[in-house]
Amino acid sequence: MTQEEFLAQVAQDASTELVLVTRAANTALDLHAHPFDATALVLRGELTIAIDGVERLYRAGDIFVLAAGCAHSERDGAAGVSYLVARG
Repeated sequence: MTQEEFLAQVAQDASTELVLVTRAANTALDLHAHPFDATALVLRGELTIAIDGVERLYRAGDIFVLAAGCAHSERDGAAGVSYLVARG
């Protein structure tokens, strides 16, 4: 998905907050959860998200969705990661 397509999709919800997240290479976040729903488009690099012990790799152009309260961990790739997240 392109950034323009993503922005058009999330613009339908007026309560959505857009945030650009950029992290350095090979960083990780331990198990945590957010108090908001998140839909994100990976712009650059890659990250792996683990939920209930199942890991999934996301690369540029991929979308990931996390429901509020979903416990997950994150591991960023060798080039780091940058993604645009819609929080609602």
